[in-house]
Amino acid sequence: MLKEDFPSIDPIEASRDFEKHYEQVAGFLKRVHIARGTERGCVLISLEELDSLEHAIEILSDSGDVRELARSLSRVAGAETAVGSLSA
Repeated sequence: MLKEDFPSIDPIEASRDFEKHYEQVAGFLKRVHIARGTERGCVLISLEELDSLEHAIEILSDSGDVRELARSLSRVAGAETAVGSLSA
């Protein structure tokens, strides 16, 4: 998801319309970027998205799991190549 895919708002607007932003984030799994001017600010994300990001980091930080994922992807890529050559 690109930054352009979600709104960027000022903290004052965020506080004024917090309930609306909460509903967008919690109910529709959208993100809201909150920043003043050129500040980097912060992003309001759903608990579901946070859990997914933490799970992905957990997987990627376990080198054994990463090696197994790489092997699985190689097998899938090899199988797709083999199927593609049969149809050619």
